[in-house]
Amino acid sequence: MTESCTNCHLPITTHQSLLHLHGPRLSALLKKDAGADVVDVALPEDRAALYESAASAHIVNRIEALDNTDSFVLLDTDDAEQQLANGIESTAELYNMLSGDSDMDFPMCAECTESVIAALKDQFENLTKERDVYIQQIRRLERPSSSEKVSNEEEAYRAALQEQTDLMKRLRDLETHHDSLKQQLAELDKEHEAIKSESTKFWLEQNKLAAEIDQFMNERESMNLIYDHDSDQLNKLRKTNVYNDTFCIGHDGFFGTINGLRLGRLPDILVEWPEINAALGYIVLLYANVLEILNISLPNYRLIPMGSTSRIEVLDSHHRPTKVLNVFSSGEYTIERVLTFRKFDEAMVALLSILKYIYKELLKRDANLSIPYKIDREYINGLSIKLSVNSSNGEWTTACKYLLTDSKWVLAYSSSTAGAAFANNDTS
Repeated sequence: MTESCTNCHLPITTHQSLLHLHGPRLSALLKKDAGADVVDVALPEDRAALYESAASAHIVNRIEALDNTDSFVLLDTDDAEQQLANGIESTAELYNMLSGDSDMDFPMCAECTESVIAALKDQFENLTKERDVYIQQIRRLERPSSSEKVSNEEEAYRAALQEQTDLMKRLRDLETHHDSLKQQLAELDKEHEAIKSESTKFWLEQNKLAAEIDQFMNERESMNLIYDHDSDQLNKLRKTNVYNDTFCIGHDGFFGTINGLRLGRLPDILVEWPEINAALGYIVLLYANVLEILNISLPNYRLIPMGSTSRIEVLDSHHRPTKVLNVFSSGEYTIERVLTFRKFDEAMVALLSILKYIYKELLKRDANLSIPYKIDREYINGLSIKLSVNSSNGEWTTACKYLLTDSKWVLAYSSSTAGAAFANNDTS
């Protein structure tokens, strides 16, 4: 069987005699005196011989010398395989016993074994010298001592007893301190468990709070988006003058217009009366809205906007209607033309009076205001608003144009006042 030296790692061949070792022989090779207090100093010498034999070709003779009662038994050829297996196992056991009882690993070659043997011999000599020193010391102690030595020894004994007492006291103190520390440790463990429980509770609440914060932030972001959208819409509405869009006053050549409807008639441009009546209906509606915006009450009139058939009620001192003025005309020319146009003229004068009253109320709020065209009784900028007086020319058409211009001015001021009031309410 070929193996490697555990020291130099060179290949070695195990001697065939090692394949025939048995348990009793292996035990005899490594024997220790179990009842002795000191290891047999002769053991290194025996082991050195064993190690030397294990590395040589004559290890069989040395192993047989340890137990003369045992001898090698030659096995039959049929048991060769079993013999080889048992030999390998016995050899491995021998190597394990040798390796376990020393600081070296086996197997080793002859050269490495010689080095080991030399080291064991040195160890043997050192142990022998140490043994001799112990023997001399024991003999010296066994000799009778003088009184001075006895006194010294008694003193040393008493000192040793005192030291023992002190050490015992210190040990008791340390045990007491240990018990105190153990109790403190138990309390700290309880406190740690409580803190751990509180920490777990805290993190659960923290995670819950974090989830609520995330939900709140999402809702807040959504609300901010809605707020931004509504603010944009509000700004657009603030910039949008709904009254100007509802009552779009302009002009078309010589005619003043409201929402595209012409107000007036010319000899060469005969505007149909339904268009004129519709325009007058828008004027009545415009005045009604302005009065509502400015929170103004008319003392003598009540506006009834009804489109092309709008009316104005004349009130007495108790605000009871005494007359109804039609702010429209059929435009038919009959024998009663003069009477018909007088009623229409009375309605036109009422419109002009209502416009003048609104202007006076605005002057109470802002004395620096100035209407574009001055109103004096039935005249506006010096032209009469009566159709019966100006039916033969375009003065009535121009007067109606002035009426629409002043109406637009009043509407613009009223809408700006309403916008400012709305902005103040929104801010507050």
